[in-house]
Amino acid sequence: MREGTDAEGSAAVETPYGLFRCSFAQPVAAGQSVLLSARPEDLALSDQPPANGINVLAGKIAHRVFLGEVIDYLVDTGGTEIRVRTKPELDFQVGQAVHVSVAPSKCVGLPS
Repeated sequence: MREGTDAEGSAAVETPYGLFRCSFAQPVAAGQSVLLSARPEDLALSDQPPANGINVLAGKIAHRVFLGEVIDYLVDTGGTEIRVRTKPELDFQVGQAVHVSVAPSKCVGLPS
């Protein structure tokens, strides 16, 4: 943890992938170890980094499966694979460079 939770229950967390702002259900102190979590359907994929630059990981599509209502992607972020589920209108191909982002309200921090 870079800082303790604020009055709204959010905090900035230093990760190997950069700074993430997330929501916490209970207060945590600066320096405390935490686990960050988000649902695959709450993650967004894009071919360009979002303008706000908050909560973004760069990676490549490692695997994809069309499931009808959604496409299930595995994104390799350089040592970690992240599952992302998007609408079929967003069609990324295996090997394509992408950016994975999550809104701070959808990024949940848990004390570890």
